[in-house]
Amino acid sequence: MDLIRRSSPESLLDAAALAKLLPAADPIGTADLLFAERDPEQSPIRAAAADRIKTASMREGVSPAEWDESGIEETQRRWTADGPAGRTAAIAGYARWRSELAQMAVLAHPQHRGAGCAYAAAAVATQEALGEGLIPQWRSRQGNEASRRLAQHVGFTQLGIQAAVALTRQ
Repeated sequence: MDLIRRSSPESLLDAAALAKLLPAADPIGTADLLFAERDPEQSPIRAAAADRIKTASMREGVSPAEWDESGIEETQRRWTADGPAGRTAAIAGYARWRSELAQMAVLAHPQHRGAGCAYAAAAVATQEALGEGLIPQWRSRQGNEASRRLAQHVGFTQLGIQAAVALTRQ
């Protein structure tokens, strides 16, 4: 623990650097933590509650790694936005953490990124979370600038950083 006490604050906010300070630790990753406190602007693209068919369509349209990183699988409430041809273009939702946080999850189909569909779904999910009295939290892996830009466009503000490591038994 002395090594951690003597470490710079920057190294404690970097999962790889933190793992090197701890015995038997593997880095999971470092994420920016963003929060929203007011409803986002409405999108001209309509988003609606997701059903199993639209959720499955979205899952089939992205890689397993993208699906996993998005966190959509863990969400209890989801909304989708369709692209111009009526196919599912984006999905967003949230998982309730404890009694006050809504952990946001958003994913856009690769062919529809930058078209506003992810914004539409994320805006509705954020509005719904706020309507439930929850604090929407968006965790964006550091380096995922598209996710961070989308969060800021929806109205999220960065208030923290999370460095996660997995401690293994020796």
